[in-house]
Amino acid sequence: MTEVTCGDFSRLAKKRGWTVEMLVELFKGKTGIEDRSDKYHESLPSYFERVLSRQWLNPETRRMEDRRNVVDMARS
Repeated sequence: MTEVTCGDFSRLAKKRGWTVEMLVELFKGKTGIEDRSDKYHESLPSYFERVLSRQWLNPETRRMEDRRNVVDMARS
């Protein structure tokens, strides 16, 4: 299995013109990503906004962190 980082996915999404709304529609109802959203109490739009921006707000430091090298794609 090839690992895809948030940076890789973000670049591909930009190249293909994918929007957050398009990704939400595409992945809505898919088991892996829906389970992830429920587990972390994060909506799909919020999840894809974070992945495409390659940023994450660390709740402990309250600072944005670069996530471009993180493999976090719900394993679907």
